[in-house]
Amino acid sequence: MWKRIGSFIFLSIYLTGFTAFALASDEKVSMSVSQKEILLGDSVVLTITVEGIDNPETPELPTIPNFDVKFRGVRQESFSSMTVIVNGRQIKNEQSGGGYKFDFELMPKSTGLFTVPELPILINGRRYTTQAFQVNVLDQSERRGDIFIDVHVDKTEAYLGEKILATFKWYFSKDIGTYRINIPWLESIKNFIVTDPELDKDRSYQRLIVNGDKQIAATKSREFYKGQEYMVVSFQKVLTPIAAGTYTLDPVFLKCDVVTGYRRSRRSLFGSFFDSDFDDFFGFGRDAVTEPFAARSNEIVLSINEVPGQNKPLEYNGAVGRFTFDVDVKPLSLKVGEPVTLTMKVAGSGNIEQLELPHIPDIKSFKSYEPESKVSVSQKGGDVRGEKIFEKVLIPRSAGDYEIPEITFAFFNPDTGRYQREVRGPFSIHVAKPEKEEEVKVIAITSEGAEDRPRRELKVLKKDIHYIMTDIGRIVSPKKPIYKNIALWILVYLIPITMLAGMFVFGRRRERLNTDIAFARSREAFKSSRIFIKQAESALKNGQTREFYDLLIKGINTYLAEKLNRQLGSVGAALAEELKAKGLKEKECKEFKALYARANEVIFSSLAVEAEKLKKDFKTANELITRLERILR
Repeated sequence: MWKRIGSFIFLSIYLTGFTAFALASDEKVSMSVSQKEILLGDSVVLTITVEGIDNPETPELPTIPNFDVKFRGVRQESFSSMTVIVNGRQIKNEQSGGGYKFDFELMPKSTGLFTVPELPILINGRRYTTQAFQVNVLDQSERRGDIFIDVHVDKTEAYLGEKILATFKWYFSKDIGTYRINIPWLESIKNFIVTDPELDKDRSYQRLIVNGDKQIAATKSREFYKGQEYMVVSFQKVLTPIAAGTYTLDPVFLKCDVVTGYRRSRRSLFGSFFDSDFDDFFGFGRDAVTEPFAARSNEIVLSINEVPGQNKPLEYNGAVGRFTFDVDVKPLSLKVGEPVTLTMKVAGSGNIEQLELPHIPDIKSFKSYEPESKVSVSQKGGDVRGEKIFEKVLIPRSAGDYEIPEITFAFFNPDTGRYQREVRGPFSIHVAKPEKEEEVKVIAITSEGAEDRPRRELKVLKKDIHYIMTDIGRIVSPKKPIYKNIALWILVYLIPITMLAGMFVFGRRRERLNTDIAFARSREAFKSSRIFIKQAESALKNGQTREFYDLLIKGINTYLAEKLNRQLGSVGAALAEELKAKGLKEKECKEFKALYARANEVIFSSLAVEAEKLKKDFKTANELITRLERILR
């Protein structure tokens, strides 16, 4: 008996140890690199794959010399295998790995051949080491006749506080597939304030994605350059220097797929096993043939100078530009206790937003309040202009004749290289006594024990007392005999008629649902599509990118097939023009096509998509179905 118990214990220990060893052997951490030769401005994606560990923590990479490192997100993939058999013969046996993939973007700081050393990382308390690899960063700026970028500023030398208008333009005469634009100076530059010019309400704007996930309002137009017509995508930024010195706008990097032609789509190997709905799942009749293209713009050097120290007015407070200055005082004749408004307006081009209130000396016998300001900026062509208005309220305490002294606004004009002083005033004000002497009562507003706090004056404007009636009695409307109540008679006749009409409509609708297949499918289209949309939302939450796009497109295709009473295989992106004719807007048609194209790339090429982009595509799909539900009635 004891021998059997001992054998059982030994067997248990052996099996437990073997299982632990097997589980431990399944733990695997590997590394892959997207590319090893790039242009300066491009980046390398370092992917760390963790297998056999449930919910691993995000590893932290140490500092890598010559590179800036940015975490791009985590993806979860499942293990799968697939065997393809045609005519009884095994053609292919594919297996795909799984686990968690952590993506890190490595952006080089300069050109050269760099070695990324072995990197120690910790995952759930265990230490791993990545492999060393080399990256060759080339200083190459390619320019081809059918696509190039241009970045320029309206001035390369400016004074402190003077605005600089930077313009980005992307020229292309070929169709573009995927693209990536990296603009180092887009959001922030050391010692500069970066702002957007006011958008022109008369122009239409499109979203341009730059720096990974930043959305820019850009214009799209056609221009001629050296006799050739180009499509041009452009936007502008306003740079305001806040410190003198020499600064560099780093080159803009562009990487895109240029479409060089088209070819017919390859049919699926599963075509003989499934009906035609599978073959035309996305509705594309052809595939684009593309070639990669990358380029960098030239760098721009800005020289920012201090304003001169000589002949600087005492009233100068940092204004740089070309301005006009106006002062308005209203009213000039008033009574004690009435307000007078002092309005100062500075208009022109320059550092409008940073302007400070011109100095106003204190005026005896007047109580003054903190000024309020409002600013507006507009853009006409390349000229950024605006105005800033200051309003200050003054209240006279006693009657008499007073004078608001001169108000001076001083600024530096970069065109002339000199300071300018604009002086307005003085302004004479007559304050009369009130028609009836008013009794002034001072009421303390402080809490008990805070006698040293300020008090406010309350003026009694009228002394006549009107008593308030607190009880006005009951309000009773005269009663009408029930037979004279018109509303009652309307209800008596209306209810039966409404019931009969409802029964008739319900019966006709039920009969139509049973006999009219197109009508029945149309009524159930939205409900049928929601099943796939809900499943897509669940896949999105679980990080299943490929399944998410698959279910999302199935939801849209199901809706279109049911709504238009067509076979499932006949709907897809090719319907965009037909839907446009039915009322779908141009912008919505582009989103419709783009959604199908991205889904195609993700499902068949395992394209990595950022979390924000996934959420955006989910929102776009819902909005498209809602919009189609309105126009396809």
